[in-house]
Amino acid sequence: MGILTVNSAWRCFDNDSKIILGINQIQNNYPKIQDNDFNILLSHYKIDKCSDIDTMTENIITNFNLCCYGHTHSSGSATIIDSRNRKTVISVSKGLIPSNWTEENQNYENGFSIIDIDLTTDEISVTVQPYTYSGPEKNCFVLDTQSLGKDESAQFSLSKRIIHTEEIFSETIRKEYSDYLFQFINIQFDDYINRTVSDTQNPDNKLSLFEELNKYRKVVLLANAGMGKTFEAIKLSQMILTDKNFDNYIPIFLRANLYKTSFDNLEEGIKEQLRPFTKTDTDKYYEDNINDNIMLIIDGLDEVTDKSKYRSLINEINRFAALYPKMFSFITCRTNQFHNDLSNYKDFTLNPLTDWEIRGYLQKHKINENKFSTSYFELFKNPFLLSLATNVYSQQEAFSKFYNKSKFLEQCCLFLAGKRDEEKELDMPNINSFKLFCEIGKIAFENFDKNSYTHVEFDEYFSSLFSASQAFGKFRNEIFVVGQNYEFKHRLFKEYLIAFYMYKTYPFSDDTFDFYKKIINDESYFEILSFVSGMITDIKTQNMFFDFLLEKNFKLFLYCIIVKNDLSDQLQKLPFEDFSELYINIFFKTYIRTLNLYFPNIIDLFDPTRGIDIDKTICCYGCFSEDRRMFYYWFDRISNPSKRVFIISPNEFQKADFQHTENCKNDQRTYRTNTINLSLSRLEGDSARYLAMREVYTNLKRILEEHILIESEYIICEYVNIIKNCFRETCNDNLVSDIYKHFEEKLNKDSLLPNGQKCFIAAYNGIKTNEFLTKLSILKTLDFDLGIFPLPKKDQFPEIGYIKECYSKIEMKKYINNFFYYSEIAYKNMVEKNFNNLKDYFSLYLDIPYQIVYNLETGKKDSFYTGVTYYHISSSVIEHPYLRNGNITYTDFYNEMIQNTKGMHSASLCSSIIENFIPGGLENFPFSKYVYELIQKDIDSLFKDFKSF
Repeated sequence: MGILTVNSAWRCFDNDSKIILGINQIQNNYPKIQDNDFNILLSHYKIDKCSDIDTMTENIITNFNLCCYGHTHSSGSATIIDSRNRKTVISVSKGLIPSNWTEENQNYENGFSIIDIDLTTDEISVTVQPYTYSGPEKNCFVLDTQSLGKDESAQFSLSKRIIHTEEIFSETIRKEYSDYLFQFINIQFDDYINRTVSDTQNPDNKLSLFEELNKYRKVVLLANAGMGKTFEAIKLSQMILTDKNFDNYIPIFLRANLYKTSFDNLEEGIKEQLRPFTKTDTDKYYEDNINDNIMLIIDGLDEVTDKSKYRSLINEINRFAALYPKMFSFITCRTNQFHNDLSNYKDFTLNPLTDWEIRGYLQKHKINENKFSTSYFELFKNPFLLSLATNVYSQQEAFSKFYNKSKFLEQCCLFLAGKRDEEKELDMPNINSFKLFCEIGKIAFENFDKNSYTHVEFDEYFSSLFSASQAFGKFRNEIFVVGQNYEFKHRLFKEYLIAFYMYKTYPFSDDTFDFYKKIINDESYFEILSFVSGMITDIKTQNMFFDFLLEKNFKLFLYCIIVKNDLSDQLQKLPFEDFSELYINIFFKTYIRTLNLYFPNIIDLFDPTRGIDIDKTICCYGCFSEDRRMFYYWFDRISNPSKRVFIISPNEFQKADFQHTENCKNDQRTYRTNTINLSLSRLEGDSARYLAMREVYTNLKRILEEHILIESEYIICEYVNIIKNCFRETCNDNLVSDIYKHFEEKLNKDSLLPNGQKCFIAAYNGIKTNEFLTKLSILKTLDFDLGIFPLPKKDQFPEIGYIKECYSKIEMKKYINNFFYYSEIAYKNMVEKNFNNLKDYFSLYLDIPYQIVYNLETGKKDSFYTGVTYYHISSSVIEHPYLRNGNITYTDFYNEMIQNTKGMHSASLCSSIIENFIPGGLENFPFSKYVYELIQKDIDSLFKDFKSF
């Protein structure tokens, strides 16, 4: 007997909706069985339904003794004589068959077909037999149904009970669940703007979230407050609930803030969400489908503010990921509160809305986009704020001026708190809205870890001023979700109202300093404190508050500069002289205080430029144009100045600028007068701190590009080793003192003019003499041995007439091991020497000690190696840099990195760090370049919102 099986089950059709079979399946394989006595063809679809049957294939099929097909679930005779006079059996095997197969009936159950063939008479009979089950739940079937009968004990247990589609995935239940999820979002689903995500390792790539989830199966979506994380989670749930391609999936939507309140563990939470679908046998369905049919969605990981609960939830998520690697899982979290501690998850960043998308959204809602100034579009990149603006756009005066985020939410909350009903002349509780904001903020503040309140609790929390029903009557259903409990419709409402309460109850002053000091470094208050910075309406108080932020939390200080209250109106009302005095003093004070607090060891590397007596005092000269749109400034060092800031009137600017230029020429130092068009830069008014931070960042970029930090001895060692190769005479020893003496003798000999006079040689044979001697002096003082940090030479091939600029694998491994070992030491040393007060904001520094996993294959050319792909990993995993064994593609190596770097503060895949390194070249110092780039990444991440000039 021969059996030929044909794969016809692909969803591949031609224009006539016939299946494209691929005729070679039959033609190529039939010869292997054609000599048998009896041949059977097995195919899911009837061959008649295939499009590419040619004459040869048709003749082959005719030679089969029996063709068995599936697909058809019809009642009636199972034996069919088709047009080709072949015996054809439509066989419904162990799938779903009609419970009464001889009658019209839509109920199906498990069964099988028995085909009896009489070879003497050529007669075929088919018996369709339902399985006989044992047990009341029909979860076991009797192996030999006919011989054992119904009363016999089961000899075979099913590993999984099949639950019919109609029983579980009811459209009614799906719609009810969909409606339940809608209460957690603030805008209509058809208002949604399709969003893209970016790989956090490669932020320039714009990707489809769903495609990435389908690719990685376990994904974390990161975004700032209000950027639409919950909406993306709901949208994913809706897709699963409504798209027929996902009929067999159930989205399990869990809100992380209900962990340990509504459910104690993930298993319990999943079962609770499953119950409406499964009704009776939830436990059984959970056991059978946890790995295949459940898509776990956990929203708002950052909302678990209790540290012990957060750690417990993280451990459970990691345990589930290990137990069920095939299960789809999607988690959302705020960017600044994600600690990269989820195993087996790939993280992506949700991209903000573009100006084009914002304009389209406003036009769709018939809102004149010109109603908003261009400054609003920065706020509207946040979908939550855009939807709020759309909600309240009918207020004619609402957007006549630009509001920052805090004032914007105030306007929106005032409108939502009954203004709409008042406009309709409906009776409203006579309540002062601001007092109500303060009262609700107090409740949220004093119950910071609570995410919902029962009706009884909510009523008890209010003072005698209001009742819960009055508050709800004022707010309606705009800010709260009201069901069995009260809870905020969006976390930003909660954070804004807490900030409102704090601002009103604890206005920032010397008396409340300790109150704010307790929470300044608690990341859960990050957004709340940014709201507070946007509520301050007094210039003096704002100055105090930002001085406090600058000293206590530099990262929060930088964020609040972007979102703070704009006091431009107050500044513009000041007389010109007073405005100039205040603005330039804030600018300079912020700049110089930042240098003193965070860059004390390298303050002389910032403007004013190097080469000036550092015992002199840094001062600032500044001038505004008469229309206050142009700002000019420069820094200088002065002996015993009468003041630190010099305000120049517009009439005197040209003369003062000329004098500054002359002074710079005389002192042989760089001249720089900064000119900023505040109007074109959208920085008119209250922008002094922003400009100060741009100035700090600009200086940092210059310092890093010029490689002039206080350097590790290993970086100096690399420089000296390379310079040695540029001597006219060979200098092979590693003693720094001998090299110093050798180089000094060369200078003394060659620096004499023909008349015997000495001259200063700024550069010798392409070497900056001062810089080289300075570096040598440092190593000499340290008594440093250059042989400690050897750079292996590249392989030479004199037999082919040239030196090939490549490494063999052996030499490359030597180089890499030295390179990475010393780079960690050098990086740590330079961060501590240059940025000791800033190091807690450097993610890579927080991972020390770390080790390196690297792969040479991606840098391979022919049989030699010119580059390397690598990432860093916890030292608890490996003890030293190691080569990834075997050939591995870039993609596989990248995926491996994702799995291995969870829990690290910083993880990024880098490549080709030593590509094109030429020994002896003065322009290329790979070790120095690499260490400086590590520091540059930290600085860029910290100052990401401040573009340099």
